[in-house]
Amino acid sequence: MNRIYGILIAAVATIGCATTQSTSAPAGDEPQGVRMRPLADGVWLFVSNHEVEGFGDVPANGLVVAGADGVLLIDKPWTPEKTRTLLGRVERTLALPVTDVIFTHAHVDRTGGVTALPQTARLHALAATAELSTREGRPFSPTELTGDDALMVGEVQVEILYPGVGHAPDNVVVWLPGRRILFGGCFIKSADSAGLGNVADADLNGWGVGIQLVEERYRDAAIVVPGHGDVGGPELLSHTRRLVEEALYLPPLP
Repeated sequence: MNRIYGILIAAVATIGCATTQSTSAPAGDEPQGVRMRPLADGVWLFVSNHEVEGFGDVPANGLVVAGADGVLLIDKPWTPEKTRTLLGRVERTLALPVTDVIFTHAHVDRTGGVTALPQTARLHALAATAELSTREGRPFSPTELTGDDALMVGEVQVEILYPGVGHAPDNVVVWLPGRRILFGGCFIKSADSAGLGNVADADLNGWGVGIQLVEERYRDAAIVVPGHGDVGGPELLSHTRRLVEEALYLPPLP
């Protein structure tokens, strides 16, 4: 690991992925710091906030995807209480059950509220994600992903790719081809991110390889959702690549 980033590990290891504030959704009066707004046809962005010592109020992004008979969550809020708040919002807004949940990696901003999820929901994750989450005291039994997966939520096609190690050893990205939406999770940084944030579990060399793969595979993305911060377009992929290159002291790619 790059020597300068090694110095940062102790300072950021407790916050999941981000050190930047999000303006993806306006601050509102929703209880428990969970906001939800339409992003595309049948897709909603949710932002949950959590007070993190040393960093203040940290927001994290996830998606709600509605199928004909059920709802897919891509990640979930920080805590069981905030997860129950989101489930209530989904029920009131869509009147559909949450049938599927994809975890993009094992950090607490992704798996922290797993105990509040419906027992009937199918939980999709890499085996490594379940193992790491269990090790941190957040156990769950997933429908295991292979790292290049496709599933259907009603009529909605969903693809999940493991691009290799990067922000975390188990980070995946999720592609909604019918909406041209890429949920990058913490593998992708927002446009206002000046650095890579929490690199406690990162592999910068692997991240550099993986982000090039993601750029190539999802060049048609219209909307890119980072794990923290504002939603953008494909420029978030090249921005993340440049941040990784800077961290590695490599000359930029053309």
